[in-house]
Amino acid sequence: MLGMIKKDLYLMLNNRRLFYIVLVLYLGMSILGGQDYTLFIPFMLLMMFLTSFSYDDFNSWHGYGAVLPQGRENYVKGKYVTVIVLSVVSCFFSLLLSFLIGSIKHEGNLMDSLSILAGITGAMLLLISILFPIIFKFGYEKGRIALFIVSFGISGIVIFLGTFFQTRIPESLILFLEKYGIYLAALITIAMLYVSYRISRKIYLNKEL
Repeated sequence: MLGMIKKDLYLMLNNRRLFYIVLVLYLGMSILGGQDYTLFIPFMLLMMFLTSFSYDDFNSWHGYGAVLPQGRENYVKGKYVTVIVLSVVSCFFSLLLSFLIGSIKHEGNLMDSLSILAGITGAMLLLISILFPIIFKFGYEKGRIALFIVSFGISGIVIFLGTFFQTRIPESLILFLEKYGIYLAALITIAMLYVSYRISRKIYLNKEL
């Protein structure tokens, strides 16, 4: 599995110039503008990682990987491990940049940035849990289309629920979510990732390459 992880990281390094350009752009916009655009960096890195699926498809890597010892299983496991670690590390990196920019501009709140990035990390992991089985089943191109559909779908559902239930949520439920919401969200995210991994593993093990 370590070899699978190294392969994907090397592929991402090939696009590091693009990352540097976007990073400088986001830093400049964050320092000169009124918003912190560094919060988009984790999503940008996720998009860069997803291109590893495209490289694998283009170079017909799946047939080669399948003949390796536990190649199929390690391929799926490596994708999940890499993207989870990448999501967490990129969010902490973004938090550091956000804190530095706030210090330069003499504004911002570390706890607010931490709360936002925790939400971003959770959203990314939930997005991954939905998207990966689709990519393993139908390939990267269709998975990329599904990414936009899922993203807009989740955003629409959140906006709808926020509007519809704005005056209908019992105060006791609000207090419960304020106290235990982060733990509940973490459990849901972990459960979805596990179920997603099991589905992706089953799909890929039974897939004709």
